[in-house]
Amino acid sequence: GTATMTEAPGTGQEITHPCSSASSTCAGGTDPGFQQWQYRVTVDIGARCTDWIFSWSFCCRNIIVNTVLNPSTDLMYIEATLNNMADTSASSPVFANFPVAIICAGQPFNYNDGASVGNCDSLAYSLISPRTDLMTDVTYVLPYSATNPIASAPPLSINPVTGEITMDPTIIQVGLTTVLVRTYHNGVLVGSVIRDMQIIVTNCSNTNNYPTC
Repeated sequence: GTATMTEAPGTGQEITHPCSSASSTCAGGTDPGFQQWQYRVTVDIGARCTDWIFSWSFCCRNIIVNTVLNPSTDLMYIEATLNNMADTSASSPVFANFPVAIICAGQPFNYNDGASVGNCDSLAYSLISPRTDLMTDVTYVLPYSATNPIASAPPLSINPVTGEITMDPTIIQVGLTTVLVRTYHNGVLVGSVIRDMQIIVTNCSNTNNYPTC
């Protein structure tokens, strides 16, 4: 089935914060800028099943991404799964950090989604290919791939237990990666979320969390 989501009140705020002496693209400047838009809907699924899939897609991806072949025409597809047969109180993790990283070439960087989940559940993390629909992955430009989404030495890696992503980017580029977060209850898989993430590598000197100061 389908559901129509409505825009949450107060949404659309900028989530990037450059120095006071600079402006982001959200305000007519040149530093990378992003706004967060939230949409919500309440759906009563009214049944128990082992393989619920909740998905969302939108055309198209950011044209500045240069590690995949067709960002300007590829749909962005994300999904969550649920097994409410195994756990009737299962829920998706809550993410504390935004799915975008603006980092400096030549400097090591660690990123964590800040995911948390209740009900004494545990989380497991892995990198998968970004998708354009349920069955179709984006096509990476060689040598990039789901597990090698940007140029980094040593290669980008993810801790499967903590979700910490470690990278040391070597060139200026805009990459795309997707994190699959699985939720387990007493060792049984009860759900998953895929989180699409953009990595912007710039020529800068990093201070605090924003590289333009």
